[in-house]
Amino acid sequence: MNIYPETIDWVKYIFDRLLENAETKDEYFIYCGLRNIIELAFENDNEELEEIYKKLNKKISKTS
Repeated sequence: MNIYPETIDWVKYIFDRLLENAETKDEYFIYCGLRNIIELAFENDNEELEEIYKKLNKKISKTS
């Protein structure tokens, strides 16, 4: 999948604004995590994304 550099720039800009305007530490860390996941997706790092998916599924199944 080809992603235009302008698209990546816009996503970075959006996350910069979200991080600047986070009102709590939890909110800030959530945005950091989401930004990292998006960057991995842009880099097409499927192995790392699969590891994140597994960890999230474990956490979700423990809370259910």
